[in-house]
Amino acid sequence: MKKLTASEAKDYARERFKRLPELYAQWNFLHSSYIIKALKELTLQETVKDKLQALAWVHDIGKIEGDEHHPEKGLKILDNEFILDEVDKDCILNHGSGSKPTTPEGKLFRNADGLSLFYPEMILFMTHWEAKEKSTFEQIKEKMKKQYEKYSLAYKDNPRALKLLREKYEAILEDK
Repeated sequence: MKKLTASEAKDYARERFKRLPELYAQWNFLHSSYIIKALKELTLQETVKDKLQALAWVHDIGKIEGDEHHPEKGLKILDNEFILDEVDKDCILNHGSGSKPTTPEGKLFRNADGLSLFYPEMILFMTHWEAKEKSTFEQIKEKMKKQYEKYSLAYKDNPRALKLLREKYEAILEDK
């Protein structure tokens, strides 16, 4: 077994996400790339850059076995192929808004995971997807608002993440 690097993780994720329906695979890959952008905006320290970028690519890999309990499924899949340390496991298991990461890197990763959903391309993708599912414009806006409120509560311990989230959400509303 080997350590997970960012370049290997990207290839690994690209290959595994092919098992998902095409639109869902595209969503997961795009989401992962925007986590990396969010990590950079959250002043990612150079010493953890490769590690957290690698985790960004594979953190949702458990979704290939279903959405329910995907972090635990993902950890099991990855733990069988890679050497994972405490930080790796914390990020994989605790990346959602309702999670409780225990490491500083895990907290940063959780914030980047949610923040990634508020970039314009992600909003456009989500809107397209929701529209294909026959959601109305008002339903989509309401879902986005609830998502923003959920992440605002989750980020109360990180003023930088909260500020970035607010800026991105307000830019969407103002159509900047």
